[in-house]
Amino acid sequence: MTFKTFRKMMWKFLLFALIMGILISVITGLIENPPSVGVIDATYYRYPFVWRIVKLSSLTEIRYIYLIIDAIFWSAVAFLIFNVINTLVTRK
Repeated sequence: MTFKTFRKMMWKFLLFALIMGILISVITGLIENPPSVGVIDATYYRYPFVWRIVKLSSLTEIRYIYLIIDAIFWSAVAFLIFNVINTLVTRK
């Protein structure tokens, strides 16, 4: 494999991992993540970082910095998984 081919493949992995990270972050925003101590009238969503808070008054608060951190986290996880799979497939 030449360096140019390797570089092109890594850019594809990075783009795909970024898209997967954003999708996982947004989709799992539907999962309730209650803290051990929190406000009684609020429901917290998202895992591992809470970025969506729904209050009983039906107001939704979105913490965008945590959404970005969450997307970066899941993108890194997806990138590592893609690299492991690629390594296992190319060994054969």
